[in-house]
Amino acid sequence: MRAKDGADWRPSIKKFCTMACIGKEITGVCRKIIKHYRSVEAIKVMLTDEEKPAKH
Repeated sequence: MRAKDGADWRPSIKKFCTMACIGKEITGVCRKIIKHYRSVEAIKVMLTDEEKPAKH
């Protein structure tokens, strides 16, 4: 395995945010991660918010 320059980070995020069973991207998650990729804390908050039950 060789170190990479990070050029394919965006495709790896898109792959991470895709449901393997149907090949569909989880709506909005990829965009949010890419938008906040420099801030680990922002990603932690985003993921915590995603785990909260929806208000009806």
